[in-house]
Amino acid sequence: MQASDKRILIIENDSDMLFMLDRALNDAGYTVEACKVGSGIVEHKHTWPDLFILDKELPTIDGIAVCKFLRYMKQQDIFQ
Repeated sequence: MQASDKRILIIENDSDMLFMLDRALNDAGYTVEACKVGSGIVEHKHTWPDLFILDKELPTIDGIAVCKFLRYMKQQDIFQ
């Protein structure tokens, strides 16, 4: 798989950090999708990316809870 075939989902509430990560990864050829809050992963349907980048300290649902949710989703094969 080439870099352009790789998808990354970033969950980051700091706008500056999100912008820098998004720009750097897009410039490197990755497809980037972003959420600013942990609940964004619960509320929106996403296909399973190749990599998750998530902030530990998120509003509404923290990064640890998001990680547990993602693990559950993967085990249940809910993500597409």
